[in-house]
Amino acid sequence: MVESCQFFKAFPAVVLRHTFVKNSKITQNLLFFILLFDYTYMQRPSITHGLRLPLLKAGKKAEENIEKGIGMISTLLKSLGYVKGEPLTFLSKRICGLWLVWIAAVILVGTLFGGAQMISMPIFATGYFLGFAFILANKRVYKKLAFGRPSRFQNRMTVISIFLAVLLLIGMGGPFFDSHQYRMIWLAAFLAFGIHFFPFAAVHGKIMLPLGALCSANAIAGMLLPNVPFPIFAYGDVTVMGIFGIILLRSKNPLAMEKPASETLRADKPC
Repeated sequence: MVESCQFFKAFPAVVLRHTFVKNSKITQNLLFFILLFDYTYMQRPSITHGLRLPLLKAGKKAEENIEKGIGMISTLLKSLGYVKGEPLTFLSKRICGLWLVWIAAVILVGTLFGGAQMISMPIFATGYFLGFAFILANKRVYKKLAFGRPSRFQNRMTVISIFLAVLLLIGMGGPFFDSHQYRMIWLAAFLAFGIHFFPFAAVHGKIMLPLGALCSANAIAGMLLPNVPFPIFAYGDVTVMGIFGIILLRSKNPLAMEKPASETLRADKPC
């Protein structure tokens, strides 16, 4: 069966019913966030129905605002090429896995020879460029590892994810360059890349969600614990990306796992 990108699959709506305040902005924003992902990736009316009670408590205006927001998101997703109800097929997982393993190795070597820069910037820049040239931009590697081409929507989500990473890198790490606070520069980079993994779930599957969460948590821990040596968090990032990279690299062809409808019907028929 083709894996579909289903966010908040087991999110307990009943817990939310005790957390809402009437006409609260937080309530409206939280409801909008949950319903947005439900509408976008799951098309699952059960969650929307389960939130009906707190939605009514939040007020009719909140419900109208959420419906308008969902309409806007629907239009945006349609412009990106997303077809509602059509399951996403993740055909380039192995390329993503190879990239993660490569970048993990680059960070590891860069940390070992980092010196005052924590992670050697020349090593990281060189490794990043080589990885891009020989993995992401290499047609032979793509032909060998990819099971097919991503959809237009997935290509556009890739662009958005990369653009998000660049914005976050500039916004979070940029202010520390003048003062040469390399620890914060690299932790900000870890956090930026961790966050940018989330929208990549539309491209490589829901496995990107725990990857993004762990990378982000590791970076935030490094920011909150300044007395802990930086290499601990660098090696943590390397470990997480390496493990997830290997998992992705071992992915099977989702198209080969799909059963024809006729075959499924025959299998379901009693003898």
